Amino acid sequence: MRRLLVIVLLLGLAACAGRPRYGLEPGRGAAYPPDLPRGWTGACDQPAAARQAARLNGGSIDTLPVAPFGHAETGWRAYAPLTAYEVGTRCPPDSAGFAEALARWKAARGLAYDGAVDDRTLGVLKGAWQERRPFLMARVRKEPCPEPPAAGALEQIRPDESHYGKPILVRADALAAYRRMAAAARRDLPELAQDPLLLTIFSGFRSPEYDQSQCLAQGGCNGVARAGACSAHRTGGAVDIVLGNAPGARVDTASDANRLYLAKTRLYQWLVVNAARFGFVNYPYEPWHWEWVGERG
Repeated sequence: MRRLLVIVLLLGLAACAGRPRYGLEPGRGAAYPPDLPRGWTGACDQPAAARQAARLNGGSIDTLPVAPFGHAETGWRAYAPLTAYEVGTRCPPDSAGFAEALARWKAARGLAYDGAVDDRTLGVLKGAWQERRPFLMARVRKEPCPEPPAAGALEQIRPDESHYGKPILVRADALAAYRRMAAAARRDLPELAQDPLLLTIFSGFRSPEYDQSQCLAQGGCNGVARAGACSAHRTGGAVDIVLGNAPGARVDTASDANRLYLAKTRLYQWLVVNAARFGFVNYPYEPWHWEWVGERG
């Protein structure tokens, strides 16, 4: 009997030694299980080994100095919805379940085998988000700006789809996808009916000439994003969607306070989880900005 217990104990130690260790020290993770499936919830207070990272995330979410998009920010809460979706969890960002899902995602990409958010982690997340934007990747490859679509490819949106009814043009295929997405959002979020401006479009197609005049008038228009009149809006497939606004801010105010306010809305969080089904991807620094890249087969 004693010999049998010793064998069992040794087998157990060997199995534990073969598992990746959940730690917070720098270093590359060992081989790790596949990413969690999209929408995974699990027990948000588990595993116990992830609770240290959860505590770190709870402390850093509003205090960590970060700059994933070149602008110094305090905290990463504005990116929490996209991060949770990316790593495949619906657990709160200060939970062990979130930390465990993030640890799996990080280790699969050669980062430290831990579930703590830091500036480097946000940089890798940013890369994953940005690579889904074909317009941006073409700019990174220094390809010429695409020609605007032919007039026949653009369609005028309806007054009820427009912010205060202003005339806006959008590519017909992107507009059809937007309409399917808006209908689904309104079915899932009946509270949207209380504010008819929510989900309306406040910017669609912008001609290169218009963008150039705006860039000159505004002194650069947010740096490289629109410099030289090369904006994703010139494709006709980018739409800026009303998600609300913080007190005293416009719907497109890029202040940290307004961006955080928008990221905490149920509408934005719904879009994060569902927009890809309709072919839309988000520019994470602007919660309102969505680009149509084609629906998945």
